[in-house]
Amino acid sequence: MKEKPLYLLLGFLALLLWLPLLQGQLKIVNSGTLSGMVAADSTTTQFTLERWLDGSFQQAVNEKAQVNTGFRPDFIRLRNQLDYTLFRKVNAQVVVGRNDNLFEQAYIDAYFGRDFAGSEAIQERVRTLRYVQDTLDKLGKTLVFIYAPNKARFMPENLPRQAYDETRTGPTNYDVYKKYGEAAGLRQIDFNAWFRDAGRKMKHPVYGRPGIHWTEYGALLAADSFRNFMNALPHRRFALPELIWNDAQEGVTSGPQGAEDDLGKLLNLIVPISDNTFFHPYLEVRSDDKQPKPAAIYIADSYMWMWSDIGIPQRLNSRYQFWSYFYDVWSSEWPDKKNIKDIDPMAEVMRSDWIVMLYTECNFARPGGDFPERAYAYFTGKK
Repeated sequence: MKEKPLYLLLGFLALLLWLPLLQGQLKIVNSGTLSGMVAADSTTTQFTLERWLDGSFQQAVNEKAQVNTGFRPDFIRLRNQLDYTLFRKVNAQVVVGRNDNLFEQAYIDAYFGRDFAGSEAIQERVRTLRYVQDTLDKLGKTLVFIYAPNKARFMPENLPRQAYDETRTGPTNYDVYKKYGEAAGLRQIDFNAWFRDAGRKMKHPVYGRPGIHWTEYGALLAADSFRNFMNALPHRRFALPELIWNDAQEGVTSGPQGAEDDLGKLLNLIVPISDNTFFHPYLEVRSDDKQPKPAAIYIADSYMWMWSDIGIPQRLNSRYQFWSYFYDVWSSEWPDKKNIKDIDPMAEVMRSDWIVMLYTECNFARPGGDFPERAYAYFTGKK
C-alpha cells in the first residue's frame, strides 16, 4: 500500500510527458495560434541525399517537431506572461515604455533623428515632388503629402528611460521635410503636429497602449480633417461626402479592434495589455449622389490600413488604389493583391484625380518609394 502513492506519482508524470504528444496528434484542446509566428512549411521536410548531407533536412524536421509540439502556444504564452509580469521582459521586437505603452524601435529612432536621411537628399526629393505637384495641378489633378503621426512623438513622456540614454545623431527627417516642404510650397497636411497639439484634448484616445498606429477614432479625426482640406482647395472639382459621427454615442466604447493592439498581439500574453477605452463610433456619410467623387491613389505605409478598414477611401472616392510602400497594390477594381510591377503606375496616375502620399516619419528615408522619380521622369521625358 505504501507503494501506491509512488505509482500514482509516476503515472501522473508519465501522463504529463505524453500529453504534449497526444495534443500534437489529436488536438484535444484548441490552443489557438500565436501572433507573428509562422508554422514550418511541410515541403521543407522532404528528404534528399544532398539535404541529409548538409544537415538542412535534420534541422527542418527538428523545427517542424518543435512547432507542432502539443500545447506549445500555451507554454509560450505562459512563459511570456511570467517574463512580462515579473521582469517587464518581452519576447518580441517590441519596446515597452512607461504605463504599459508599447513602441517600435524605428519610431523612437525617427523621433530622435537617428535615421536622418540628410538635408541634401530631402531637399532634392522635395524639389522633385514640387515639380510633380505642379505638373499634376496643370492636368487638373491633386498631389498631397500627409505626415501621419508618430506615437513616440505624440507621447515622449511614455518612452522608456533607456530611449533617452542613447545618442541623438542630429535633426529629424520630419523637421527637415516640413521645413523644405513649406519653403517649396509643397501641399502638406501635418498630422504629427496636429495630434501633438490637439490629440490630448480629444474625448477619446487617438493612440492606445498596445498599438503603434492610430486608433479608429484617431484615424477618423484625421480622415475628417483630410476631407475638409481637400474640399477647401481652390481648384477642387468635387463636393466630397460629409463624414458624420457622434462623440457621445453610448455602447461603442470597448476593447481594441483590428490594428489598435497590433504590438500587444505580438507579445502573445495570457492577459493582453489593454486600457479598454477605445472608441468605435458609427460612421455615417452625407453626400449628394449627383455629385461625382474623385478617383484616388493612396501611396502609403501601414497607417493607411486603418483608413481602409473603417472605409474612408470607399466613402470619399469613386474608385481607389492603395500602393503600399509603392510595392503591393490593392484596388477597388480588382479582388486580389498585385505588385507594382504588374501595373503601369503612370497610366493609373493619369486616370486618377488624387495622388495622396501618407507616411509616418520612420518611413521618411524615401517616402513614396520610387514614385516621385518615376513621375518626374515621365513628365520630363528624362530617364
